[in-house]
Amino acid sequence: MLKESIDFNFGVPINASILTITEYSYHYHSSIELILVLKGNILLKNGYNELILRQNDIALIDSGMLHKISSADKNNIVLLFHIDIDYYKRYFQNIGNTLFSRTIHTDHSLSDINNTVREQVLEISMELFRDPDPNFKKVEYISKSLIYNLLENYQYYSLKFKELLQSKKIKDSQINFERMQRVIGYIYNHFDSKIKLEEISDWEHLNHYYLSHLIKYSTGMSYQDLLSLIRVEASTILLLDTNKKNSEIAKSVGFSATKYFNKYFEKWYHMSPDFYRTQNIPHKIRDANKNFISYNKEGNRYINNYIQEGRVLVKFSENSPTSIINVDLDLKGTPFKNPLVQTAKISNATSSLYENTRLLVADLKKDFKIVKVGINISQIDYLDPRNNDFMTIATNINYLLQEGIEVFFIIEHLKTHSIHCIENFLKFYVTRFRNSVTDIYYSIWIKSLSQSEIIENFKKSLTDKIKTIIDAVPLVEIKESKKKDVIFAPCIYDSFLLTPFAMDELFHQDNWQFNMDFVAMDSVRHDGNIMEGGHGLLTWNGIRKPWYYAYGFLAKMKGEVLKSGDDYAITRNGNEIIILAYNLCGYSHSILKKIKNKEDLKNFVCNIGYSKEHIFRLKGLQGEYKMTCYTLDQDCCLFSKWMDLGFPEYLSEQEEKNISLISHPKIRMSHIHASGILEVTSMNMSFGVTCIVLDKV
Repeated sequence: MLKESIDFNFGVPINASILTITEYSYHYHSSIELILVLKGNILLKNGYNELILRQNDIALIDSGMLHKISSADKNNIVLLFHIDIDYYKRYFQNIGNTLFSRTIHTDHSLSDINNTVREQVLEISMELFRDPDPNFKKVEYISKSLIYNLLENYQYYSLKFKELLQSKKIKDSQINFERMQRVIGYIYNHFDSKIKLEEISDWEHLNHYYLSHLIKYSTGMSYQDLLSLIRVEASTILLLDTNKKNSEIAKSVGFSATKYFNKYFEKWYHMSPDFYRTQNIPHKIRDANKNFISYNKEGNRYINNYIQEGRVLVKFSENSPTSIINVDLDLKGTPFKNPLVQTAKISNATSSLYENTRLLVADLKKDFKIVKVGINISQIDYLDPRNNDFMTIATNINYLLQEGIEVFFIIEHLKTHSIHCIENFLKFYVTRFRNSVTDIYYSIWIKSLSQSEIIENFKKSLTDKIKTIIDAVPLVEIKESKKKDVIFAPCIYDSFLLTPFAMDELFHQDNWQFNMDFVAMDSVRHDGNIMEGGHGLLTWNGIRKPWYYAYGFLAKMKGEVLKSGDDYAITRNGNEIIILAYNLCGYSHSILKKIKNKEDLKNFVCNIGYSKEHIFRLKGLQGEYKMTCYTLDQDCCLFSKWMDLGFPEYLSEQEEKNISLISHPKIRMSHIHASGILEVTSMNMSFGVTCIVLDKV
C-alpha cells in the first residue's frame, strides 16, 4: 500500500520530522505535506513534475498526491511537515479539495509571504520538538494562521490570480477567487463521474462561456485540461498500488474511454500509463525499506543552525497567542461603570451638518446616549458676520437643539476680544433663530490652563453680555481640560489601528495621559476629499470610521462586570452577556506617534505581528441563545480601501459610496444551545476588536 499513515501525536493536528534522505520511494498521504530544505539539495517527483529543491525552498504536496523524494546531495537535511486536513475542515471548508502551488522558491516578488510560511513552519516545529512540555495550544493557533496563509497565497491558480488582483485587472476579484475555490472543489468531488462544464455553470448560476473564460484566466488551463489533470493524477495511485487494467482505471477516474486516458496521461506525464507503471513499480517493492536518517530528537539544533546561517529572517512571537479565560456565571460581578462620556464635540464650527451627516449625528445620540455637543468656535475671532460662516454655525446649532441635544461652546484659549466675538455671533443667532437662543447651554470649555481670577472675570463679563441679548440670566460655566492633547497623523484616525487603543484608553484611563476627544465629525476638506480629514468618529460627509464602531461596542456594555483583563472585558445585564476583546500586538500608544504619514502607516500595517485568540469558557450557561459576533479589522478600514486604490488625491462620488458600503464591522450570527459550559472564541487579527453578544431566547 502506497498510502502512508501519519501519526498526529497528542491530538495535535501537526506532525514534523527532520531527516537526511537518500531514497523516499513513491507514497502519498491524506494530509497536506510541506517540505522545507534546511541544507543541501533534493530531487522531488511530485505528480508530473520533477523538481530540484535547494536550500531554503519549500514544496507543497497536496493531499492524495503521489510523490517521491531522493537525494541530489548526500548532505541534505530536510524538514517534513504534515497538516491533518480532517481536523482543519472544521475551520477551512475547502481545504480537502485544494490544489496548491508545487513549490515556493526564493521568489523576490513574494519574499515577504514566503518568509512568513517558513517562519510559521519553523516556529511550530520548534514547539513540537521542545522537550518536555510543548505548548500544543500555541501549535494549533499558529497552524491556523499558516493554513490561512497557504489558502490565500498558494492555491494552484492563485499565483497568477493574485498578480491580476494586485494590478486591479479583474473586477470583483475576491468574488471570482471564492468562486474558483468552489469550482475546484466541485471538480475534485465529482471528477470520477461524467461532469460537464454546463453542469458546473448551472450550479454556480453562471453562463458557461463566462465560466470557461474564468477557469482559463485563473488557472492557465482550459476546463477540459484541468479536469484531465485531476483525473490523471488520481490514476497514478491506481497504476502503482493495484493490479487493475488500464481500462478499469480509466473508468474509475472518469474517462469515457481508455484512449482518452492514454491521451491525457501522455499529455501530462510525457509517457504512457504502461511505461509509468513499469518504471515505478520497483519503488513500491522497496517502499518498506525507506532510506533516510531521522533527527527528530535533535530537531531544534538543526533548525537553530539553519536560522543562524541567515537563510531566513525569523521573528518568533514572544507571547502566547492564545488566552483562555474561565468565567463562572454563578458568581456575582461588580457594577459596570461605562467610561463613555455623554458629550461629543464638533471640532470645526463651520463644518456644515449635511443631510446624511445629520442622520448619523442622530445615531450618536441613540448609540452613545449623547446629550451634549460642543462646537469649537475658536476661529470665530477671524470670521465675518456678513459671510456664510455665521450662518453655517447658527444652522448647526439650531439643528442640534431641535434634536434635543444641548449645545455648548469650546474656545482654545481665552483672549481679550473673545467675549466681543461671542457677542457678535449671538446677536446674529438671535436675529435668525429667535425662539431657540434661550436653549443654548452656555458652557465654555477652554484648553489652556488660566488663573482663576482671569476665568472668573471672563465668566462675569460673558454672563452680562448674554443677559442683555436674551433678556434672561444664563447659566455660564467655564471648564478646563486637565489632559494634554495628543495629535496623530490624520491617516491614523481613518485606520483600524486606533480602535484597540481607544478601547484601552477607556478601560485603563489611569494609564492614559492624553486627551482623545470624542469628536463627532471631521472638518470639511476644501479639496473635497474625505480621506485624512481629521480625528472625528465620522468623516465630514458622514462615513463611519472604525473607532465609531469600537465605541459602539463599548456602548453596548452595561450591568455588571463578570471578568476583565488587559485586553478584554465581559459584562452581564439580565440575560444578555457582552464580551469585548481586542489585540494591541504588545504595542503601547507611543507606536502611533512614530507614524508620520500614509507611507509610514502602509509599511506598518503590511508588517504587523500575529493575531490573538481569546477563548472564553462560560460556566453555568443554560438554554437557547442568539449569538452575534462583530469584528473590526483591516478589512473594515477607510485607510485600507484608500491604500487599495493607490492613495488617489481625490475620490469619485462612486468610490466614496463604495467605501461607505464596505467600511463596517463583519457580522456573524448563530443560534446556540448551552448546557453547562459554553466555549466562545474571539480571533482578533492584529489591532482588531471583537464584540460578542449572547442574548437569551
